[in-house]
Amino acid sequence: PRDESPVPAPALLPPAIGDFTGREAQLREVRDALTAPEPRETMPVVAVTGPGGVGKSVLGVTAAHRVAHAYPDGQLYAELRGATDPVAPGEVLGRLLRALGANPPEGDAERRDLFRSLVAGRRVLLVLDDAGSESQVRPLLPGSATCGVLITARARLGALPCTHRTDLDVLDTRPGADLLARVAGAERVRDEPDAVRRIVELCGGLPLALRIAGARLATRRHWTARTLAERLADEHHRLDELSVGDLEVRAGLGLSYRALDAPARTALRRIGLLAAPDIASWVVAALLDVAEADADRVVEQLIDAQLLHCTVVDRAGQPRYRPHDLVRVYAAERAEAEDSPAERSAAVGRALGAGLWLTGRVASATPSGAVELHRGFLDSGGPVGAASDAMRHLVRPVGPEATRRALADPAAWFEAEADAFAAAVERAAAYDLHTLACEAAAALCSSAYAVGNRFEAWWRSHDAALAAARRAEDHSGEALLLIGLGQLRYEQDRFAESQDYFRQAAGLCAELGDARGRAAALAGLGSALREAGRLRAALDVLSQAVEGFRGLHDDPGLGLSCRFAGTVHLELGEHEKAFVLLDESLRAYRRLGSRRGEALTLRSLSLVHRALGAYEKALELADAAVELLRLIGDPLMSAYAVQARAKCRFRLGHCDEAAADLRGVLETCRDHHDRFGEALALRTLGECELAAGRPDAAEKHLTAAAAHWAALELPLPRARTLRDLASAREAAGDHARARALRAEAREVFAAYEARELDEPGV
Repeated sequence: PRDESPVPAPALLPPAIGDFTGREAQLREVRDALTAPEPRETMPVVAVTGPGGVGKSVLGVTAAHRVAHAYPDGQLYAELRGATDPVAPGEVLGRLLRALGANPPEGDAERRDLFRSLVAGRRVLLVLDDAGSESQVRPLLPGSATCGVLITARARLGALPCTHRTDLDVLDTRPGADLLARVAGAERVRDEPDAVRRIVELCGGLPLALRIAGARLATRRHWTARTLAERLADEHHRLDELSVGDLEVRAGLGLSYRALDAPARTALRRIGLLAAPDIASWVVAALLDVAEADADRVVEQLIDAQLLHCTVVDRAGQPRYRPHDLVRVYAAERAEAEDSPAERSAAVGRALGAGLWLTGRVASATPSGAVELHRGFLDSGGPVGAASDAMRHLVRPVGPEATRRALADPAAWFEAEADAFAAAVERAAAYDLHTLACEAAAALCSSAYAVGNRFEAWWRSHDAALAAARRAEDHSGEALLLIGLGQLRYEQDRFAESQDYFRQAAGLCAELGDARGRAAALAGLGSALREAGRLRAALDVLSQAVEGFRGLHDDPGLGLSCRFAGTVHLELGEHEKAFVLLDESLRAYRRLGSRRGEALTLRSLSLVHRALGAYEKALELADAAVELLRLIGDPLMSAYAVQARAKCRFRLGHCDEAAADLRGVLETCRDHHDRFGEALALRTLGECELAAGRPDAAEKHLTAAAAHWAALELPLPRARTLRDLASAREAAGDHARARALRAEAREVFAAYEARELDEPGV
């Protein structure tokens, strides 16, 4: 007789993972979504998505076991192999029907109908692991609200009617370290927390990579965590290290890569090749040599494939994208394997050339007033001059949307792109595109890197381009980069190094017969000498720079050198000469249309009027400078203008208002890691407290300022601070200490021929 005993409830779930860690919040989300109270009108359909190796299947299986009690009529499980060889829905239905005790009919439609009939009204959980697409999943969905469905997939499956979605990201350092310890054994990593953090960082927090790393530690008892971290540090072999048994990061990434179409694969390879921390879509357009709209479509495909992620929308309104670090390493490998050296070089060159074209457009529309040290390659956005043949195929117009965003807020755009520019310059230098690398680095040091004190990016780009220029014996490019490095050290308040770079550049420019480059180097040298208090030496080289730029009819150079020379005359107490040069600077900047240069010169003019006791006029000029600098979005220079304005205010008796402004200046300078500005703000706060009759508070700020000036090795501003400190000690009744401080300050004023030497009370 036929056995008609009931078919037991299917229990097809794979074993639960014993070392599950780091996903408790997501696990609760999935559990709660699958255990919504009954009766319910809709079936819970939960999708767990994320890139390969992020732990989707582990979370899915763990969650299924946690909710199995809510589905007593059975738990079905099917591997859909969507990332490798997708299983046809009809074949999956056949397996599910057999698990339910039914003989599958021939047709796919009949199988679907029978499956839905068998599970209708029953509490059955269906787990579909590694789904490839919506079309693969839809025929498998039950029709009954009593059932539940849990799907894992690399793609986000946006067209599916999911009731809940959980998108998995990589693990943070703490849970990543916990996972590594669980797999390797706690005793293997207990004593090396720094190495463990480094392993998590080099694995990018990817659970698959961490499992492999932990397994390698567990099976290689002679390795320490530090040994593994050192092996993973080599990018060229990192993916080789992340392989054990049948687990391999490279293989998993290859599945996602091969599922892309040809343009998307090319884009991913070139993004990996560029190695930028993040990029906007206009860079992808340049890498592929396609229109913006086409690049956007490719970017969206990479996002859907979980190979690219939108990290943020920057201040310029651009979405910024980056691959996971291991994806970037894999993509760079594929670029080396699949693209010729000429193709790789051209792609990097187009990306940097696009950035250079945009920089030129922004500089033309909103002149910063800085001396732009390009070599005639760019004029109104197009390559011209001796190197035009080498540059023309690389420096080409960028699409209208990217151009609009760059022009709408240049400061925000430069801030967003600074690190990507640095990476592009480094790659171009590595491919010996020295002409482009030098041109870009020189152009960017007055824009992208100067915004927000991006000193590391500035150094990296110049160091790489300088090495390329020297390999190519490009002495003109070398001179440009030496000037840029001199300016970098000036901005970092490292004035001795700054002087050395500027002197090298001035000598090289003289040998090359480059009058403009020499004048720029001398202007930079003069500014560094001025800050170091060597006023007569500064005035000598600045006078040469002024004459050089006058002969060249160069407004940016004239505005800069006249402003610097004017401030040196102010330091020397030569006020009329200061007015003459600052007036010339102001006219040059206004001819140029540089609001930034105009604002900085107005601030300098304010200082001269203040030195003469014309506080109302000084306040008016400082106010105008503040307004202009805030308008163009330059927070650091705005802070310097506010400092000048605050000094006028407390001289006019408005001490509390001035002190409030100065506290904001101090915060801004600290945010920008500007040690000179911090010292200046502290000293001015001390002066303000003195003017308000609060000597104890003044002494606190002035003592801190004096320490900062000493650390910066700037005797003249320190002497000015000591003079103020003497006034604070005098008010406290410490007359002996006050005399000593004044004597020390006077010695410095005499040595530097400073204007304070002739002021009363010194």
